[in-house]
Amino acid sequence: MAAAGSLVSLADLEAALSPQTVVSLYDDHGVGILEGADDVTEEQATAIGMTLEELQTAVSANEAGVQLQIDLAEAEVNSRLYAHFKSLTIPVDQTPPSNLLKLAALRFLIPFSYMRHPEYVKTFGENPRGQSLLNQAGSFMDRICQGKQAMPDVQEQDVSSTVGGIVYDTGPRMMTDSVAAEGNGGDF
Repeated sequence: MAAAGSLVSLADLEAALSPQTVVSLYDDHGVGILEGADDVTEEQATAIGMTLEELQTAVSANEAGVQLQIDLAEAEVNSRLYAHFKSLTIPVDQTPPSNLLKLAALRFLIPFSYMRHPEYVKTFGENPRGQSLLNQAGSFMDRICQGKQAMPDVQEQDVSSTVGGIVYDTGPRMMTDSVAAEGNGGDF
């Protein structure tokens, strides 16, 4: 099972950072594999000095860590959307997902990933940048919710041809001699 949510996935995170950085942030057991516990082989386990069960457990734990951070990033996006758009179905379910919401989730996922391992962040000088990225992600979501940034990749719904437009009255006309139509001849 691949670590993924409705907006972002592990592959998206690896593309945004780098596979090496993502492994450094999420490989808590030093196995170098973040997902696919059922796909690991006995040869891989032997090569790193583990049994197959130990390797599967380690990979499952790594994948759970990635999945948790993806879920948290998407929850942040969804909660901010729901705060402004109560009629929206949360989580937003679009196929394919909106690129703007995907970017928003990724903007939260990156600093959440950095916060997961502060020692990595301090070693590579990303600490101030991580907090700055989190602030930028919050500002980005605020702009979306305030309508300052829109989702151009979402198709607008067609308006029905029966809504609005010019109305023509071609039926018989009725003449009245009073404003309130009181003297209409008893037809009504």
